[in-house]
Amino acid sequence: MGRAKSVYLHVPFCEAKCPYCAFSSDVKRPGDEELYLRCLAREMSLKACAVSEADTFYIGGGTPSVLSPDGWRKLTDLIEKYFSFSKGAEVTAEANPSSMKPEHLSIWRDWRVSRVSIGVQSFDDRRLEFLGRVHSAEQAGSAVNSCLGMGFSVSLDLMFGLPGESTRDWGLDLRAASALKPHHISIYQLTVEPETRFAEKNFRLPDGYAQYRYAQWALPRAGYEQYEVASFSVPGHESRHNLNYWGDGEYLGLGPSAWSCLGGSRSKNAASLGEYAASDAGSRPEFSERPAP
Repeated sequence: MGRAKSVYLHVPFCEAKCPYCAFSSDVKRPGDEELYLRCLAREMSLKACAVSEADTFYIGGGTPSVLSPDGWRKLTDLIEKYFSFSKGAEVTAEANPSSMKPEHLSIWRDWRVSRVSIGVQSFDDRRLEFLGRVHSAEQAGSAVNSCLGMGFSVSLDLMFGLPGESTRDWGLDLRAASALKPHHISIYQLTVEPETRFAEKNFRLPDGYAQYRYAQWALPRAGYEQYEVASFSVPGHESRHNLNYWGDGEYLGLGPSAWSCLGGSRSKNAASLGEYAASDAGSRPEFSERPAP
């Protein structure tokens, strides 16, 4: 039996590629979903033995809600075939407001999903447009409310440090987020990564210090305790999956570009769906290392 109790599964599809995004994802083309699921089944058959019993299972991306409802049913069948879960396991699905459908929520509720992480980024339509997001502020609020209404533990992501953003602008986003009463809020500073569309732009970013410190002041006053660098939660809703990373715990990564940390070794799957398929579904990792003791 393996020692890992956490699994990360990467869904490499998005509705559109955000100009700041350096993660491995692309717009889904005809046939991609079927190829992805076939490869994932192969990888699970080879690697699921590394996990004794999953205590956390995180389905991220990319945008997992871009998978069709039928694709989600096939995915959950695969997971059930190859993995067992501890009692009270934390199972997270990431979603975007524009692609998350009521059918997704029903499938997640009827399966094992206990937690939904929503990529909101901002509640200001102008900032959403700048970030290349394809949802509106109204859709973001509706998505959060829908997940809360279905009984999920809800996390939302916000982004700060945009060009020209004032502390007041950021404060309005924090206020809008906390007014919805999600269980968890993660904040991330905008950075310009190489080989993204933003890397071709010539704009100045604020250093973000004032916005970060403001969040550390405002969110605890709204009932959210900071428990790691980017994450705030109401008590009892901390991400156990993230805490496993922070505690140097072991985890199995599945899907294109996914990292694993098992038995003291780290490895990374090939990044693109095509390369992942060509590597026999991650059986030949793109990168591996065993750090010196």
